[in-house]
Amino acid sequence: MNEPGFYLSLEAAFSILLLFSLLLIPFTFPAHGLDELSIAQKQHDLLIVWLRERNFSEEELESDFNFVFSEKKGMIEFNGGKIFLNEGIKKPYEKVLAEEMHFVGSTLKLQRFVLTVYH
Repeated sequence: MNEPGFYLSLEAAFSILLLFSLLLIPFTFPAHGLDELSIAQKQHDLLIVWLRERNFSEEELESDFNFVFSEKKGMIEFNGGKIFLNEGIKKPYEKVLAEEMHFVGSTLKLQRFVLTVYH
């Protein structure tokens, strides 16, 4: 068993076994994964913009949401209050994507901001 040919053939057998096992793994890609990723990135970016502006008026939040998600229903939740957006859209939704942000406001209290998009 100290012959170099034995170790070489053993390594080759393990390599071939590993190669075949990797080829047998089914690779499935989600059909709507990129669309959901795009929505999640938009949600995150919108929350960051709102956090930097610190202008939490209902009209401003609603206009920003309609600019980014013009064809989707949504909900904004801030300190217990809920704003439902684009309720006139009758298109049924399959998934709900929510992004949540916690931050310390000017009153030094922890505040919670949730942006939900019905997709």
